[in-house]
Amino acid sequence: CWGLAPGRIVFRWFGRTVRRWFGRTVRRWDGVSVFRWFDELSFVMNKVDCFADLEVYKGAFDLQQAIFEVSKKWPRNEDYSLTDQIRRSSRSVGANLAEAWAKRRYPAHFLSKLTDSDGELQETLHWLLTAHQSGYLPKLQFDEFRGKLAGIGRQLGSMINQYESFCF
Repeated sequence: CWGLAPGRIVFRWFGRTVRRWFGRTVRRWDGVSVFRWFDELSFVMNKVDCFADLEVYKGAFDLQQAIFEVSKKWPRNEDYSLTDQIRRSSRSVGANLAEAWAKRRYPAHFLSKLTDSDGELQETLHWLLTAHQSGYLPKLQFDEFRGKLAGIGRQLGSMINQYESFCF
């Protein structure tokens, strides 16, 4: 919970109110400034103005592009089945995140779109497994994609578990 006043920043830290006045910490625990920890974490907590600023969206977009490049080499007879399905599902992960971001005003709808995105992520994993089993995707690439999907899934899971913190 953030609050701004002229010359000071107020926020909640483990249930306690902490104030910073012109760069000085007002409250200290065990002789260690809370803001030392806050300053170390501040680079991680970048302000997000747009869905494209979300790390999970960036990862989903990069994965989508990588899948598109790999799927160009698959047989032509798979163009309207496997290739089309995996491209659509991988694109839907980021598209649902973008749509969810626009629906933040409505927590239930935001959560719904996040779970849709997670569902599309699982569908993408299914199609990658199918491509691997069909011999179109080498094990090394499959493992790389599965690792990226797992990372995106963890980020999405974290957003789903804390969805209310994204809403306004």
